Amino acid sequence: MKRNILLTLLFIASLTVVNSQAQSVFKDTDIDKYISTVPIPKNNEINLVGTPYASDDFKKGAAIKDGLTIARNIGLRYNAHKDIFEIKKTFVLTDGQARLLKKTDEISLKIDSESYVFLAPSANNKAQGYFILLYKGEQLTLYKKIKKEYIPAQKAYSSMSKPVPPTYKEKLIYYIADNEGILTELSSSKKKKVDALSEDHKKEIKAFVKENKLNVNKDEDLIKLAEYTDSL
Repeated sequence: MKRNILLTLLFIASLTVVNSQAQSVFKDTDIDKYISTVPIPKNNEINLVGTPYASDDFKKGAAIKDGLTIARNIGLRYNAHKDIFEIKKTFVLTDGQARLLKKTDEISLKIDSESYVFLAPSANNKAQGYFILLYKGEQLTLYKKIKKEYIPAQKAYSSMSKPVPPTYKEKLIYYIADNEGILTELSSSKKKKVDALSEDHKKEIKAFVKENKLNVNKDEDLIKLAEYTDSL
């Protein structure tokens, strides 16, 4: 009886080791080669309106390579104005210990439910940098890009006007990519968004939007439309 129990425990232990090895092809140190030695430059401007970041605070995230997690519980913050990621190798480090992440398409970054991917420049695509992957299908991929435009401070030019502080203005831009990876920027117009998704199935797509009362200026509805379009 004892022998059977011992054999069972050994079998379970061996399965655990095999499973652990299968899930841990990468080591925690594999993220090191993507972290630069460059510290985060300080912003000395005061009275700023808005922020250059997608979120001012670092968020807990993960780095993914070839479908496997190579780093967990890292601190990530996206500077949308400069299109760069700041990283803390472990989330508990201070913000002053953060460094710049090297730009590479070898890894994607997971923050909450969002997945950031880096698209390298190519002859076919003017758009490049970090994009949020909203949907990936067989025929098309849907991306969102966060941009932050910097508007310098403006002095008061008369006693009737007021000075305007430096401001960061956010803009969200959506793109679709075909199965060859060629990016097309979607218009801010709802109608043009729908028209751009497919030249061959405009009638079906418009009917789907109307029937489901989709607002394609909302991420969740645009994703639904992309999924439907990809199924045609």
